[in-house]
Amino acid sequence: ITNDICGVFDMTSTNKYSTIVLVSIVAKKVALGIENILIDLPYGKGSKVEVTEDVFKLAKEFKKLFKKFGIECETTTRKVNGPDGRGIGPNLEIIEALRILERDSRASLEMERVVIDMAGILFEATGISKEGEGKVFAQTLLDSKQAYDKFWEIGFAQGAKKITKSIEIKPGHLSADVVATKGGTVKLISSIEIVNIARALGCPRIHEAGLYIHKMPGESVAKGDVLFTMYATADDRLENGKKAVDLEKMYEIT
Repeated sequence: ITNDICGVFDMTSTNKYSTIVLVSIVAKKVALGIENILIDLPYGKGSKVEVTEDVFKLAKEFKKLFKKFGIECETTTRKVNGPDGRGIGPNLEIIEALRILERDSRASLEMERVVIDMAGILFEATGISKEGEGKVFAQTLLDSKQAYDKFWEIGFAQGAKKITKSIEIKPGHLSADVVATKGGTVKLISSIEIVNIARALGCPRIHEAGLYIHKMPGESVAKGDVLFTMYATADDRLENGKKAVDLEKMYEIT
C-alpha cells in the first residue's frame, strides 16, 4: 500500500516531516478499509508543522490521496499555541479522555471543545447531522453519555474485560513540579519541548510516565506558580525529565 501511495504522491511537495506523516496515515487507513475520515492539522510555533503554507499543502495532499483510494476526506487546519489537553503520556491522556466521556467536573474543557468541533464536522460530512447541526449533535451524545457507552462497546469488542473508570488509572508514583520564574500570561507552550520531556520521563513505553499541565495558553501565571507536574516510575527517569526541562524554550510568558 505504501508503494502505491508514493506512486501517486509528489514526495517533494511538502517538508520531510509532513511527507512521512501523510504516507504513514494514509497507508494505515487504506488498510483498514474506511470510507470517511477527518484529518486534524494543527500548526504554529512550537508544533511539528510550523509553516502555514506547509499545513495547507498537506491538507490538499491528504484529500487528493484519499480520493485516489475512494475515501472521503475532510480536513481541519487550525493554528495552535500549545497542546489541546493538559495530560501528556498514555495514562494521563486516557484519564483526560475518560473524564470527558464520564462528564466528570475535572474534564479538560480545552480538549472537549476540540473533540466537539471535529466530531461535528465528521457528522455533517457523513450526513448523520444536517449542515450546521453537527456540534449540537456531538454535544448531545456526550451529555447523554451515549458516547461513553459506545466507547466501552468498542472497548469490549477489542478485548476489554471490564469498564475502567478514570479514577482507577494512575500516573507514576514519583513526581516533580516545575514552577514559573516570572509572572504574566502564557502565550505559547512548545509541543516539541513537551515531547522531549515526556520521552525523557519514559513515554510512551512507560504508561505511567508523563506531564500534567497546570497553566495553559491564555491563562495568567504568577512567579512561583506550578506550570506543570512531571510523573515517573523511577528516580533516574524523573531526573532525566528534570534535565530535559528548558523553560525558556517551552513556555512563552509575557
